Amino acid sequence: MSDSSQVMQKLEKVLSVMKDAETGQRGYLLTGRTDFLEPYNGAYREAQRLTGELATLTTDNPLQQTNIASIQNILRRRMDILQQMIDKKQRGQNIAPDDLNAGKSAMDALRQAVAKAETDEQLLLDERNTRLNHYTTIVPVFIILAALIALAITIYSYLNVVQDIREKDRIRGELEVRERETASLNEELTASNEEVVASNEELITINEELTESREELKSLNESLEYKIEERTRALAHSEEETQSLNEELTATNEELAAANEELITTNEELADNERRLQQLLQEVILAEERSAKLAAIVESSDDAIIGKTLEGIVTSWNRGAERTFGYTEYEMIGESILILIPEDRQHEEPLIISRLKKGERIDHYETIRRRKDGTLIDVSLTISPIRNKAGDVIGVSKIARDITEQKRDEQRKNDFIGMASHELKTPLTSLTALIQVLQQKVKGNSDHFMMSVLARANSQTKKMAALINGFLNVSRLESGKLMIEQHPFELNNLIGEIIDEMRLSISTHTLVFEPVGELYVDADH
Repeated sequence: MSDSSQVMQKLEKVLSVMKDAETGQRGYLLTGRTDFLEPYNGAYREAQRLTGELATLTTDNPLQQTNIASIQNILRRRMDILQQMIDKKQRGQNIAPDDLNAGKSAMDALRQAVAKAETDEQLLLDERNTRLNHYTTIVPVFIILAALIALAITIYSYLNVVQDIREKDRIRGELEVRERETASLNEELTASNEEVVASNEELITINEELTESREELKSLNESLEYKIEERTRALAHSEEETQSLNEELTATNEELAAANEELITTNEELADNERRLQQLLQEVILAEERSAKLAAIVESSDDAIIGKTLEGIVTSWNRGAERTFGYTEYEMIGESILILIPEDRQHEEPLIISRLKKGERIDHYETIRRRKDGTLIDVSLTISPIRNKAGDVIGVSKIARDITEQKRDEQRKNDFIGMASHELKTPLTSLTALIQVLQQKVKGNSDHFMMSVLARANSQTKKMAALINGFLNVSRLESGKLMIEQHPFELNNLIGEIIDEMRLSISTHTLVFEPVGELYVDADH
């Protein structure tokens, strides 16, 4: 169907070209000015080109091939007649009425041949439309099935994308939670270590007291034995001494009972301390297991995860950081983070540290950092404060993501838009200038049609320039906002302008527009 439309348009162009050739030839015959022959000089070549394209478009239609061959013969005969009259004019001979009648007959034959070709093409088009209408009863079913399949694929793809995004967000959330758990766990481990140290000191003190008690008990036993021996020897000499010895033995027994009670109390305290120490050891083991899991997650991350003090000294460095910046963990632990910051970005670090000391969290901070080989990369930073058990900020956790390739893609996009804007606007500017020069040339000419065409061409080039400026504005495209300039205007005037422009290119139909009343719309004209 599109070929049929092209065939009919090219047939009209062939007829129009021959009209232009005839008009130029008549102007030359009437005035003798050779500039009127400009449309005539290229007319035959243009007509031959159009008929050649028509022959190509209708290779599958023998009837149209015959019509086009007839048109080509008439074109050659018509051009021969026109050339004969031009030659007579150039030799100063008079143009006979027979010459004019022969030219008119040839032009009438051309019109009839073109009309016949258009009629045959219209019949072919009607036949194709009939077949198309037959197929349109079946095609909607296939279109609906295809639409349902496309919808199912789209929904499936959307669900997969949403699931991937949620999974990434979940992993990132888990990483942040585990990072906070690690900080809290480190604080708990520090407190537990302090309690263990205090318990050990207490145990040492108790052990020293127990040793002293044992030494005192041993000394007391030795003294008791010595006294018993002395009293035993003296017992034989005096009952009074025996009575006194019994009293001393009773006092000694009481002292021994008190010492035994102290030993029992000391042993109970030692047992309690051992239980507390065992509980602390179990907590330390669980904390170490959680730390190992979190460390494995941090090490397997593609992003650079860095820990540092408030003074900027690196305390942790994962494999993602090694891949991103090129430094190994051995090279960076204990070094200043300023190694990664270019000289013109050194002022950023104090500002970031001051915000973190206030407890703020910094998300998606885009900046530039330097790799070990000296190359600069674009990174997106997420920075969080690390707090101790009391809530004080004692360090910084930083996640860095390399966005260099993303930045390059944006730059390539902007360069392409700028180039496209230049390539589109340059020929349009030249075309506008040429139209304006033509307007100045034909000013005062009685051909109102030519003036109208040039005015509308100038108007259309201005509209095209406005469209290019609107669509290729880089700042609007990056922000995703194209300005819509709304204002009230009369819709009948716009329809009239469109019809006037169509009349310039359509000669086979008559366009009639009768407004029923004023109609204003608020839109972008």
